[in-house]
Amino acid sequence: MKEVKTDIKKYEGCTLSVRGQLWEVRNEFVDLMDTDERFNPSIDSSKNLGCSGNFSGNTYSDIETKLRDLRAKSQFDNFPVATFTGTVKTTDGYTGLRDCVLTNVQR
Repeated sequence: MKEVKTDIKKYEGCTLSVRGQLWEVRNEFVDLMDTDERFNPSIDSSKNLGCSGNFSGNTYSDIETKLRDLRAKSQFDNFPVATFTGTVKTTDGYTGLRDCVLTNVQR
């Protein structure tokens, strides 16, 4: 995930699968943390990777409810690891992973 986050522009137009720990799920994006780094809540969230897509529905709202509970209890090591697949695109000057879908989740 580090390589994708630091040098994502070189993947413009490619379909990528990215694996990371889920930090947040909203209707239009998810925020992933690097699974290789121990999470520290004081770390700048710009180190996370945002993946845009349509994440509405019961499955995603259930995941976000569990994430809120884990954040409240500071159980950062228990955050689920998920894989999202999407296309690298530039929109409004920002290059990121767009039109993502959840392809795998581990608890």
